[in-house]
Amino acid sequence: MESQSSTPNVADLIQSDRVHGSVYTDEAIFQLELEKIWYKTWVYVGHTSEVPNANDFVSKSIGPQPLIMTRGRDGVIRLLLNRCPHRANQVCLQAKGNRGSFTCPYHGWTFSNSGELRGFPFPDGYDTADRSELGLGQVNRVAEYKGFVFGSFADEGPSLEEHLGAGGRDAIDRLVQTSPEGEVEITAGFLQHRAKANWKFIVENETDGYHPQFVHASIFSIAKSGIGDLYSNDSTAVARDLGDGHTENDLRPEFRRIDKPMNWFGTDEARLPDYVEKMKAAYGEEKAREIMIDGTPHVMIFPNLFIAEIQIFV
Repeated sequence: MESQSSTPNVADLIQSDRVHGSVYTDEAIFQLELEKIWYKTWVYVGHTSEVPNANDFVSKSIGPQPLIMTRGRDGVIRLLLNRCPHRANQVCLQAKGNRGSFTCPYHGWTFSNSGELRGFPFPDGYDTADRSELGLGQVNRVAEYKGFVFGSFADEGPSLEEHLGAGGRDAIDRLVQTSPEGEVEITAGFLQHRAKANWKFIVENETDGYHPQFVHASIFSIAKSGIGDLYSNDSTAVARDLGDGHTENDLRPEFRRIDKPMNWFGTDEARLPDYVEKMKAAYGEEKAREIMIDGTPHVMIFPNLFIAEIQIFV
């Protein structure tokens, strides 16, 4: 008897105008997505400002794989697997902190914050062990663009800049240039939600321009006088496919039509005089005005980084 493969044929589940519901519920499809997407492509993990000092760390993840993002004494940011190579126990239980080493709470194995095994109790029992083979695992490739740190488990493949493409790089560029210093920090903390839902719902929703005037009607009724009818039938905003899964709700046409600096933020120049002067000093009056009219992007960088004005969603 021939055994049938348990790997689903995803192409059979997708039509030009619809997809089969199983792409959101089938465990086999989810496992395939982990293999082909989450453990292969570049995934946003964190921001350099979260680990500004030597020995700083924050707990992160790529898909269901827990990680520790650390900055070593050498200044290098690494993504360590938060899993002891001894018995697979979680090594670090803290959300963030500053430490030069991590000790597994199960059997006391200790690792440097660059991943090397430093020691373990009862060493005579491991007198033939090669310590160089017993360190914490690491994400194979780590790269950052304008402070945004990404990781990829793949040994090789497109560079981060190739993954982002012109559209993704432009979106991050537009975000950081709203700062007179040309960089941003993500230091205000996080609001976390746990939802029992397929990850693709989030990706699809974040740049769905169809729902805001209904789902977020109360917000827009309050903000209408400040930012206009961004998602109304008369809006000049457009949805864009940036390629490779990246998408954007480009609100710039509407903000340019309104032609008022800082309108995207629901305010005006008169209320932010110090910021306006710093922007003009950094970019010149004409460029600063252009930036302050366009505002920040509303973009989904596949598979998990959503930049919505001044908010970062993961």
